[in-house]
Amino acid sequence: MNPSIIQIAQDGQDVWIQIYGPATFKQAPLLLDQLTELQSPSPLAIHIDLSECEWLDSTFAGCLVSCHSKQHPSNLYLSNISPRCRHSLEQMNLTKHLQLETRTQPATLHWQVHSTEAESTATIPELLVQAHEALAEADPHNQQYHQVAELFRTKTPPAGC
Repeated sequence: MNPSIIQIAQDGQDVWIQIYGPATFKQAPLLLDQLTELQSPSPLAIHIDLSECEWLDSTFAGCLVSCHSKQHPSNLYLSNISPRCRHSLEQMNLTKHLQLETRTQPATLHWQVHSTEAESTATIPELLVQAHEALAEADPHNQQYHQVAELFRTKTPPAGC
């Protein structure tokens, strides 16, 4: 498995977040911190480019849903989604609840690389519960995620969390 990298660049009122490698519960806290920071003081158009994302797990997808509904829904876009990620989003009944786009990044972006090992304000056990609750609330067909959230709420998290 390739390591994950998150790069961020700004072009005027557009912010691009590029995900390389897998997008999992380990990258979700950094993404949430970055999105929270980018939304204040003024909302920017945020494009999360998933063209180089190998796959995403339910926690990362739940964080996307949570950010989309909590923040400024009209300002968060999933761009250039890789086939595997699109399939995962379809399986989780999320494609109709998120804003999907095909948009080319400006060639002149100056990227900042962010370590996915960076400290985050979110704790992973709490994030696991919140992300799966967001998935359950996103679509009536996703009620099984309430059970997953309850499991994470009552059980000891896996090693490394």
